[in-house]
Amino acid sequence: MITRFKKLDFEKQLYVAGLIALFFLVLMGPVWYFYVLPKYDIPCIFYTLTGFYCPGCGGTRAFSAMVHGHFVRSFYLHPLVIYASVLYTVYMISHTLSIFNPKLKGMKLKDAYLYIAIGIVFVNLIIKNILLHKYGIMLPK
Repeated sequence: MITRFKKLDFEKQLYVAGLIALFFLVLMGPVWYFYVLPKYDIPCIFYTLTGFYCPGCGGTRAFSAMVHGHFVRSFYLHPLVIYASVLYTVYMISHTLSIFNPKLKGMKLKDAYLYIAIGIVFVNLIIKNILLHKYGIMLPK
């Protein structure tokens, strides 16, 4: 019974963290997009040192593409961005609806979501590095 209460507290804390993240994204997103990104083209240190893509390579460009409505390009650049965005959206909407109607249950966080994300990152890393080193196909800028 104690575990159930801890789980409920965790879900509430996760929802609040999601609201805070949304607040900062809305507040700081335009600043980041219009003032920081155009001025600084910071290369990936891992790629610069090893010649291989890192697990996060393409993530910022994927997020930017998704925000602009280019979902296929976003998926191509880094599929984790689309996956995480869909999970976040469903989680936040379901919990917001459950506030207004307690009979509705919000989406529960499961370990499987994390394992799927790790799998996406791993497969993405392998495919991109094979395309880069075997066929010379680089991520688009």
